Amino acid sequence: MTAKTPSQILAETVVDKLFDAGLIREVARKGIESKLASGKIKGEDWKLELELAVAKESEK
Repeated sequence: MTAKTPSQILAETVVDKLFDAGLIREVARKGIESKLASGKIKGEDWKLELELAVAKESEK
């Protein structure tokens, strides 16, 4: 197993907190984490995921 980089550790922590707050969905969790750790996440990625997560929460 490869040691995690500081970026991966930070991304994992951030994504866990956002997931716990209901701001990202389980299905998007790993993709968001990967993009965040690599520095390739865009504003559009955040906006879309937040909109989808909030819509999912409002359906409950």
